[in-house]
Amino acid sequence: MKTLKILILILLPAFMLAGKTSTAQDLRDTIVTKNNTSIICKITKITDTDIEYKKDKEADAIVYVIAKTKVRTIHLANGKVEAILPDEMDMNQEAQIIDKRSAIKFHFFSPFFDHLAVTYEKSIKMGLNLETTFGYINNSMFGFGFDHNSRLTQGASLVFGPKFILGHSFYIKGMKYSHPLKGSYFKPEIILTSFAIRNLHYRIYPGNSYSSYQYTDYTTDIRVNDASLILTYGNQFILGNTLTFGFNFGFGYSLLNSNYTNKAFKAAISQGSYHTYYPNEQNQYSTYLFNQVRLGSNFPLVLTSSITLGYIFK
Repeated sequence: MKTLKILILILLPAFMLAGKTSTAQDLRDTIVTKNNTSIICKITKITDTDIEYKKDKEADAIVYVIAKTKVRTIHLANGKVEAILPDEMDMNQEAQIIDKRSAIKFHFFSPFFDHLAVTYEKSIKMGLNLETTFGYINNSMFGFGFDHNSRLTQGASLVFGPKFILGHSFYIKGMKYSHPLKGSYFKPEIILTSFAIRNLHYRIYPGNSYSSYQYTDYTTDIRVNDASLILTYGNQFILGNTLTFGFNFGFGYSLLNSNYTNKAFKAAISQGSYHTYYPNEQNQYSTYLFNQVRLGSNFPLVLTSSITLGYIFK
């Protein structure tokens, strides 16, 4: 009996050490995630989209699942290391840049309308983005504008409004958007524009008659202010997970007001006839409204459109 006890005392630590060694060997696989977290486990299955593993060796242990898109590498017990690379044929690769939720966009044709316009877009939550556009007006910047022979015109535009995503660009697993900046959209927006047409020359004739040789010349600016409410529909595409390409069109109401800045001229025109050396001044107002075309000088309805090219970032 004494011999049996001694034998048990000798063999028991050996069995315990063997069990621990077996457990350690069973859990020698390591999953390294993209946020540099290491998971010590036993990998039981690898599929096209997921990795299944256990944290305990028991047959009824909980099986955990992690998406391969969240894994950088796996280190197997046999010493082999495998990097998890994106599948080039995967239709849902745009889900990998879900964290890129902002973009800076340039209005491609704005220089032709004597603007430089840039838009900042930010995803607020799923299906809702916010856009803000700043436009600088100066018809002396470029020589190819449609109205570059006119008097110097300077000013600015501010555009803002919520952007509601209407498209069906979903990542099937988990029903997440493949990209928060992608898809067709509806956007109500407010456009505020203010600019001045510089150094306009007018000649005042007394007595409401052009036949008189008596006249007075005046030079003045015209200050134009406009506020528009526009309903816009558009679509935006993702190019190479880096760029955006978008277009839109819309219509709405425009409230425009213009005033002469020379007070002496404003007082003089109430007493006599006048003409200007700057032809068709009223038709020039809509030239500098941001992406807008007024349907008549006294009709408040306007049409808008634009094409943008942008860069995506976090």
